[in-house]
Amino acid sequence: MLKIPLNSAILSKHKSIADSVNVKYKSKYDRENFRHTECMFLTQNEGRLIYTTCQGTRALKNWEEVDFILPYPLAINLSSVPYGLSESYSCLEIPDCTMESIKTFYDSSRPKYIKDSDLHTKVVAINNRRANVEFIDPKRFDLNFDVYFKMVKENPLTDISKFAWFMRNSEDKIDYYDIAKIYRLVFGQHNVFYKMGEQQILRSINQLHAKASTHGIIEHSTHDGVEMETYHFPFTIFEDANQKLMWQGFAQRVK
Repeated sequence: MLKIPLNSAILSKHKSIADSVNVKYKSKYDRENFRHTECMFLTQNEGRLIYTTCQGTRALKNWEEVDFILPYPLAINLSSVPYGLSESYSCLEIPDCTMESIKTFYDSSRPKYIKDSDLHTKVVAINNRRANVEFIDPKRFDLNFDVYFKMVKENPLTDISKFAWFMRNSEDKIDYYDIAKIYRLVFGQHNVFYKMGEQQILRSINQLHAKASTHGIIEHSTHDGVEMETYHFPFTIFEDANQKLMWQGFAQRVK
């Protein structure tokens, strides 16, 4: 049995930012295709343990210095992580059978006929409660985070009012679901948006943008077989000593 201490405050942040794919998506294909969005990826760079979650419109990276070696990168399914992590550190326990499956997953000589879906042992424990890992290689998402972060930094956005940062529901009220999650991570507290009027919610959004370290754009082009379409995706970055948070607004077609 391998035991790994995880920072409970960081783990709770990552759980708060992710959505359950079983709730969000109806089709089995979408649930499998977007499984990574409900995972926290653990990687290691020398003595630094890195926590990364890439939900889609929200992406979070934290890190801390540790004195142990993570044997393999891990993708922890956040839907299985318990709420209420009261201690400073949570104990992740990986049974030997799960370690063998993880070892097989990363084995460079793994035969091609052994697919990810063939590896069924996913059970771990966090504070003596069952949780799960996924057979997803975290390195790709850790790298993607850094690539996108760099792109946003290199393409600053000077006028955020040109982009939409929220949608409205069928009752024409602001959909504050994403905003509430970002607000909690940036300010370290809940904001009772459901009790607020529109002007109060708009002030909270302005507070978020004022707190940002960077606003930037990522350009993406697609070809539909007839013509090229180019879109600008706006991002807001919040950054401090051991955390990077990206919040994506809504894309705007430019040509």
